Amino acid sequence: MQKNDDQAPKPPLIPDVLSKEVPPGFLSDEQVYDALDLGKTGLSNIRVRQAKIKDSKFTGIDLSLAELKKIEISHTRFTNCNFANTKMRESNTERVEFISCQMMGVDFSEGILAHIRFVDCRINLSNLRFAALKNITFENCDLREADFLNAKLRNINFEGCDLSSAQFANANCNEVDFRTSRISGIKVQAENLTGMIIGTDQIMDIARLFGVEIR
Repeated sequence: MQKNDDQAPKPPLIPDVLSKEVPPGFLSDEQVYDALDLGKTGLSNIRVRQAKIKDSKFTGIDLSLAELKKIEISHTRFTNCNFANTKMRESNTERVEFISCQMMGVDFSEGILAHIRFVDCRINLSNLRFAALKNITFENCDLREADFLNAKLRNINFEGCDLSSAQFANANCNEVDFRTSRISGIKVQAENLTGMIIGTDQIMDIARLFGVEIR
């Protein structure tokens, strides 16, 4: 499906001039960080509340096992970064790109995500429960057993992803495009199928969820 301008994620607007120096105390509670170009910085297990990151790009940052409570991230690109088991509950993330990132077990629950691109990311076992997602593209991502329970989804495209055994119970799947992705074993309720976009080759996957046998 061709996305119109209103549906496609808007790219981050990152300044041409960025600082490569790590700010003192990066990351700290309630601080604002902008116009950064950082790489190979170890922040594993860090605990931060209500920090803001904007207009930046990061390469090879290790945020695994970090707790970034209520963090705000905008107009930023993360490349080859490690978000494995990172907790980003109640975060606000807008116009951000995650490229080739390790995000297994990442927790975006109760957060707001808008105009995001996930490209070649491993996001399996992730937690997006009760999150609000709008205008997001997942491209060639591993989303096996991802949990979208009670998530509010709008204009979401899964392109070439593996969503095997993903959880979509009570999630609104209207305008969610699964056509080029693997959806075997996903969990979704009948009332949430309205507006869900699938291909003819995926009808069997959906039918099996409700015990329907097509011959």
